Amino acid sequence: MKKLFLTATAVWLSAVCAIAQSNTSTVNSTGNNNTATVTQTGTLNNSAITQTGDYNNAYATQMGAFNAAVQDQQGSNNWGWVTQNGSGNGAYQTQIGFGNGASASQWGNGNLSSQYQDGTYNGGSVNQSGESNTADQIQFGYGNNAWTGQGGNSNLGYQSQTGSYNNGGISSSGNGNVARQWQYGEWNSATVYQGGSNNESTQRQNVTTLGLTYAGSNNFEYAQQYGNDNFQYQWQRGSSNTSWLYQNGSSNTSRQLSHGNGNVTDVTQVGSDNEALQLQGLYGPNEAGSYFFYFDYPTHGNYADIDQWGSDNYAEQRQYDGGGHTAITYQNGMGNSAITLQNGNGHSSTITQMGNGNVATVTQNN
Repeated sequence: MKKLFLTATAVWLSAVCAIAQSNTSTVNSTGNNNTATVTQTGTLNNSAITQTGDYNNAYATQMGAFNAAVQDQQGSNNWGWVTQNGSGNGAYQTQIGFGNGASASQWGNGNLSSQYQDGTYNGGSVNQSGESNTADQIQFGYGNNAWTGQGGNSNLGYQSQTGSYNNGGISSSGNGNVARQWQYGEWNSATVYQGGSNNESTQRQNVTTLGLTYAGSNNFEYAQQYGNDNFQYQWQRGSSNTSWLYQNGSSNTSRQLSHGNGNVTDVTQVGSDNEALQLQGLYGPNEAGSYFFYFDYPTHGNYADIDQWGSDNYAEQRQYDGGGHTAITYQNGMGNSAITLQNGNGHSSTITQMGNGNVATVTQNN
């Protein structure tokens, strides 16, 4: 009797363990020639695939515990890949349209990826390694491409693309970095690389203001940040604008905005506590002390460049109306300040300051 009891107990415990460690997979497919492949190794992983249409393909590979993969495909010839290795990761993909491709790779714990595609031939990829990273990608239109790479912990990446042939890239290595990108129009490109911790980057190309969306084309933004607590903000409205940025150190701040066509903005800061502000085709400040677009009078063909080495430097350049302005500022030292204000057409200004405690102000109008 005792032996029978022990045998029954062992069978019951085995059944309980089997239930507790079971993985779950659900596939619902409506249409023709759809493919769904799920591979699960570990404990309490969950995969759900829904396909409506023809020739859609979804693949989910899960290794570890408590991972979740949800893939929803509506249309035809869409492709979705999810790979998870770790614990508590979540990957969500929604594809509506034709020929869209989305991939998510997660290695670590507690990472979250969300990808939404509505259109044709859009491509999105997310690669996460570490813990508690978050990546969001939203694409509307045709032929847009977005990629996010995150290595470290608690990094945030957000990308929104509306239009055609836009390209956005985010690379964050470190902890607590934030990168956001908005793109409206076509053939716009934005890329940011962040190394260190607590960096923040915002890139906007052809923005939505006062409920209106302004689309443009062929704008280019590039940013690199290394160190701690850097801040970078780039905002472009128009076409064929170019913004470059490089920051190396800690507590650097830079803002670059363009309104018009063919404007070029470039800033380089090396050191700590630097601040650079460049505005082209803007009007302000307003009562709150911030700057805003003066939509009736854009400016075209301007060039603005700031290079700062050292610490505690400050430079501000504003170019309004007309166009064809050139503003260049070089500073190396501590406590320097330079401001250039140009309004009209064809002005040129160059400021070079080496040392400490220098102040320069240039104002030009015609």
